[in-house]
Amino acid sequence: MDAIVIPPEKEFEALINDLKVLMDVTAVTLHESNTAGKTSDILTIIMEGNFYEIASEMYDRAEKLFERHSVQMPYKIIDSADVIHKLKDGNLYYLKWYLTGRPLFKNDTAYTVVKIINL
Repeated sequence: MDAIVIPPEKEFEALINDLKVLMDVTAVTLHESNTAGKTSDILTIIMEGNFYEIASEMYDRAEKLFERHSVQMPYKIIDSADVIHKLKDGNLYYLKWYLTGRPLFKNDTAYTVVKIINL
């Protein structure tokens, strides 16, 4: 597995707070991802709401924040309605993701996906 380097907590929390100002962020999780036969960790930004498609401008804005805070790690942006729908349908990828999510900050469970899911 490729290890990702997480910046110091204070700087990383500043990035998350800036993302929350930029978009309606419900949760941020770090979990293992298997893509194209490669396993690594990925940061997932979960937005509140039900979007048909996450706009590319959201990725552009997020990328600028990652650069400003000197954070380099793979990430994706998804909406909470999609997460809930896939969990209810028993999607194995999302079930594994939900069960293996790790909190990012010791004293703040608001950044874990468990906080938003009410099945």
